Amino acid sequence: MSLTIRQANAQDAEVLSLLGATTFYDTFHAFHNEEDMKKYIADAYNIEKISTNLTDPGILYYLALRSGLPVGYIKLIKNVQPPELPEGRVAELEKIYVLKEYLGTGIGKKLMQQAIVAMVQENFDWLFLGVWQQNQRALAFYAGFGWEICGIRQFKLGNTICDDYVMKLKLG
Repeated sequence: MSLTIRQANAQDAEVLSLLGATTFYDTFHAFHNEEDMKKYIADAYNIEKISTNLTDPGILYYLALRSGLPVGYIKLIKNVQPPELPEGRVAELEKIYVLKEYLGTGIGKKLMQQAIVAMVQENFDWLFLGVWQQNQRALAFYAGFGWEICGIRQFKLGNTICDDYVMKLKLG
């Protein structure tokens, strides 16, 4: 089965909405109540918000297609300045999601490589991300690419406050 990664466009808003909602729910529903999950998903993955993001030159989405079927994506936000990284050009890898049935197949690795290549080509110095401290699978995945923990921040999921690690990756 072939894997293609391409930059998403305005026609991909519905697909990105569905992928985001599905992967987020599959990953975190066992740890959070249903009301918080529904509230967060309705806000974070609504089609209108994603459509607006797709027209913003400071936000990039890349879509992973396996044999033409959407199976994952990344979202990058350019020119952010978290307090943990005071110098240089910084982009955030805000989302890297793969459908659960494709975890462990190398799609996440290809998406991460795409994020790194895209930001190196645009002369960014750093990538950063936030990851839930209890998401051991993600932490191990990021460590395998050389990401380092550089801080802690809070993430609101519905009415629940979660502690996330802030991680950084030096580019170039």
